Amino acid sequence: MVHRALIFALAMLVAIATNTFADQWPQPTESGVISADGRIAVRLTPGSSWGEVWGFAGAPLGDHARARFYRLDGDEGTYLFYQELALLNPVAPVFAAVSNQGALVTLDRPVLAIYSPAGAVVRSYTLEELYRPEQIDKFMASVSSRWWRCDEDPRLDSRRSTLIIVDRLENRLEVDFTTGGVTFYRSETECTE
Repeated sequence: MVHRALIFALAMLVAIATNTFADQWPQPTESGVISADGRIAVRLTPGSSWGEVWGFAGAPLGDHARARFYRLDGDEGTYLFYQELALLNPVAPVFAAVSNQGALVTLDRPVLAIYSPAGAVVRSYTLEELYRPEQIDKFMASVSSRWWRCDEDPRLDSRRSTLIIVDRLENRLEVDFTTGGVTFYRSETECTE
C-alpha cells in the first residue's frame, strides 16, 4: 500500500514538474473578423484535420480551415465576396486579424501565419522558429497546447499594419503584415491571468 502511494506521489510530481495537464476543447465554430476601417470582412470556417494538431497524433486528418474574404461595395453598401483560401491552420485559428488592405494574420498552428491581401502565404512560424528551446521550456503546456502568449487578445495597429502580441516571457512581438517579419521588444506590461 505504501509502495503504491509512493509511486502515485512520484507520478504527480513528474506531471507537475513538466507543467503538462489535460485540457478540453470545445468544437470549433465559424467566426469572422473585420478590418479596422470596416471595408474588409473575413469569414473563418473550421477544418477537420485534428491529427495535425500538437497532442492529437493519430486523430483523423481532413481539410484545413478556410477563409472567405468580402469587400464592402461603396455603391451597394453590402459586402461582396472576392476570394477564398485554405489556411495553414488544420482546425481553426484561436485568433485572427485582417488589415485595412486585406492581409490576414492567424494564430494557432502554425503559431503565427501571415497572408498577403492576394491570399498568398507571406510567412509562417512555429514556436521553435520564434523561441529558443530554453525559452519554450518556460511556457506552460497541456496535452494539446502551449501557452506562449498572454491571455488578452493581440492588438492590431492598423496605421502601421502590425499586430502586437505580448508573450509570457514579457516580450512584445510586433508582426509586420507586409513582410511577415517579427520584431521582439521588452514589454512594459505583464500578463494578466
